[in-house]
Amino acid sequence: MKRILSLFNFILIAQTLSCATVNVKDHSTIKATNQDDFLAKKALFKIIWGTDLQFQLSEMPLEGESSFIPYSASYLPFVKGGLGARASNGDLSTVEKYDLAFNSEPIAASWEKIYHNGKDSKWWEGHCDGWVAAATRHQEPQNPVIQNGITFTAEDIKNLLSEVYLNRSYAFLAGDRCHGNGEERYFSSRSTRNRLSGCGDTNPGDFHIALANWIGDKRHPFNMDIWNDITVENFPVYKYIVREQRELDKKAALSIIDPKGENSLGSAIFSPTTTGFHYFETEVFYINYTDKGSFLSTILNENPEHYARSVLYKYVVEINALGEIVGGEWVTSGGEELKNYYFPDFLWISGELFPSSSALGANPHIQPAEVMSLYERSIPADKIIEIPQIRIPTYDEKTTMMEEINALEKEEDLAN
Repeated sequence: MKRILSLFNFILIAQTLSCATVNVKDHSTIKATNQDDFLAKKALFKIIWGTDLQFQLSEMPLEGESSFIPYSASYLPFVKGGLGARASNGDLSTVEKYDLAFNSEPIAASWEKIYHNGKDSKWWEGHCDGWVAAATRHQEPQNPVIQNGITFTAEDIKNLLSEVYLNRSYAFLAGDRCHGNGEERYFSSRSTRNRLSGCGDTNPGDFHIALANWIGDKRHPFNMDIWNDITVENFPVYKYIVREQRELDKKAALSIIDPKGENSLGSAIFSPTTTGFHYFETEVFYINYTDKGSFLSTILNENPEHYARSVLYKYVVEINALGEIVGGEWVTSGGEELKNYYFPDFLWISGELFPSSSALGANPHIQPAEVMSLYERSIPADKIIEIPQIRIPTYDEKTTMMEEINALEKEEDLAN
């Protein structure tokens, strides 16, 4: 269980967003209107962008698109050998090439075979968090690069980026990890409005704030696990369009959220500061991994590298007397809309790449500096795209900024 408006998590060295394992803290005791929660959101955004995070619903754009489209790549599933998988024509795997070019013996390939293999792995376990972390920070590798007589294709370089980006800083924008089967009722296990069941996942308030501020305002993509069950499938989100928005009264909001009357909380379902409600249908666009296969929705756009897909989310957001978003609920009208992909698990951004691949599951025999050199050489000088290189603030930086914002807001309150 977790808070309605989840507190941002900053550098989490001991945790990982891996497709294989995710360990996220339980925030069930934090209330929706906890001031530190709002301050933490504002601090992260302020430090990174230098501007204030927008909570005012009326000021949020109804659509947005990032300044660049993240590239598609394989998530290098462990069941297929991860980075050690050979091409169908028998060509050397990416990790075998790396050993020949940079190592005096096959140490990286041996490590990959032991730790990133298909033994006891689930179909969804692999390098998806490494891929999306790299794809939201770098443009797509383009040209082959020769290193010590070994040719690395653009695909090889993407694979290596996915490997080393398993080891990087990151911050959550919203949500939590679901460890259940994703089929429990949305309202089950909820004793108060300030708590969600473990598979309630990202609150729609957080979700809408992230879309409007990160993509709508700053035109920067973020990563999202679109499932709310135990599987972890991260995808880069780069665009959204609000297809429908309408204002609701309390009775109408409750009838949409819980049309069958299965929630026993009654009027207590909403945040204590809520004074208004808005219904949304928002289409969210993301890039799928390169491997073909059945998925949620129809392919909207396809070329050799970019696979764009979308999913429509339906939800109600709650606003306070100032018109600021303070929470929300997903629409659960039964039937298909109860399937887990209608509730995003968590949203996050990737920070800087760590200089060593010795932690968080990355292959320790593949060096980030060498991979970045291959990447930079693959991009022609006249094709370079300027992409903001986000640095995740430290705990002390975040705390200091929260104190400054809190002091300023108290001064403004006194002045008013």
